[in-house]
Amino acid sequence: MRTSDALQLVRLAMPAELHVDVEPASDSDGDLLLTLPGRRKLRGRLADADLASARSAASARPRPDFLVLPRTSSGVRGFLEKDRIGWLDAQGEVHLVSGSVVIVRDAPASAALVRTATRWTAADVITAQALLTGTPGTVEAVISATGLSRGSVTLSLRHLAGWGLLESKAARGRNSRRTVVSADKLLSAYARAANDLRGNLSVRVAVGWRNPVDGIAEAGRHWAKADVQWAATGALAASVLAPLATSIAPIEAYVAASTPAALAAAAAAAGLSLDRGGRLMLRPFPRLARPEAIDSSGEIPVMPWPRVYADLQQSGVRNEEAAEHLKEQMMHRQEIAT
Repeated sequence: MRTSDALQLVRLAMPAELHVDVEPASDSDGDLLLTLPGRRKLRGRLADADLASARSAASARPRPDFLVLPRTSSGVRGFLEKDRIGWLDAQGEVHLVSGSVVIVRDAPASAALVRTATRWTAADVITAQALLTGTPGTVEAVISATGLSRGSVTLSLRHLAGWGLLESKAARGRNSRRTVVSADKLLSAYARAANDLRGNLSVRVAVGWRNPVDGIAEAGRHWAKADVQWAATGALAASVLAPLATSIAPIEAYVAASTPAALAAAAAAAGLSLDRGGRLMLRPFPRLARPEAIDSSGEIPVMPWPRVYADLQQSGVRNEEAAEHLKEQMMHRQEIAT
């Protein structure tokens, strides 16, 4: 999010009757100052949506009174409440307390607020995922990795560069390789966009597995016989990619299905039945462009690690630690500079 977007977001979030002023802070690049009635000034600071970014922004000096984020998770809200820092986000959630002024809004934002967030396309998400998994930032390399069209890749690389996530020494031509400015920022933006574009379609399935990894592997053998493509995600996939001593919940997997009936048929193919309170959640695959993006080297096929990271962020406070662990481990293995 750019400072200009944050300023507009704050203006839209404030009740009109307060007659507040908001302007860039002159003493800190990227900060802004919100002047409330009574000339009380609050310092706002931009941050990405993940917990690590919120912690970093909150700890920097001068200390902010509130953060401006693309969106907030339960983990980020819990941290900010404990640290007595307010927040507002592009989804319309506001939590500001200053003396006698209390501004709290949990309801969804107006369309004007939501429009301030950067709009990603599916091709942008696929391109960013390829870059995060080690694909060089050239048109040819991204086409090879994703199967997207030349026009889509060219436009997506241009989008990512325009948002300050990629840079290039050569403006155009065969040598115009883009490089990632900050893997942390690209991953955070990718995760936000991937989850914004993810549909709500899912089913829950009853399972009595003591060991979710063994259980999903057995289900996978049935799916293989029925020619049903699938891949683990969330805490289940993270336990394979970057094990951490924590429980695996929720148990999530993507399957090749696009309707509720097809999801139910996939569950039945593994000998499983639907249950609203079931521990296993099945979702349709997000658009990957190529099945080769799935890591099928082990007994359990898993989604690309950036997708696993994004899904972990959506699955509750206790999985945010697993998300950060996964990010650190995978970036270290790929030698990605953050």
